[in-house]
Amino acid sequence: FWAQNHGTTYCYDFPALYKVAIQAEWEKYQEHCKQRGEMVALPNRFIKTKELCIVNGKLEEVNRPEGSNTIGMVAWKATLYTPEAPEGRKVIIIANDITVLIGSFGPE
Repeated sequence: FWAQNHGTTYCYDFPALYKVAIQAEWEKYQEHCKQRGEMVALPNRFIKTKELCIVNGKLEEVNRPEGSNTIGMVAWKATLYTPEAPEGRKVIIIANDITVLIGSFGPE
C-alpha cells in the first residue's frame, strides 16, 4: 500500500494494467468488426511478460515473486497481443519501484 498511499502506481501492477488496456482494444475491435458483419474472437492471451534482472553482471530472465527486487528499477520483456499485432509485438517495459530506495532509477 506504500505506493498507493503516495498517490502512485506500484510498478508490479503495470503488466496487469497493460492487459486491461489491450483487452479493451480487442473488445473495441471486435465490436467494430461485428458492425461490418465479421466475427473476431478474442485471443486467449493479451500479454506475456518475463521479468528481467541483472545476474552476475548479465541481464537475464528471472522467475521470482513480485517485490523481490533489491533496486528501484524493474524491467520486463513483454509480448503484446493487440489487434494491430495479433501474432505479438515484443517490447521492453521499464519502471521505477517507489517502494525500494524511493524509486532511484539506477542499478545500485
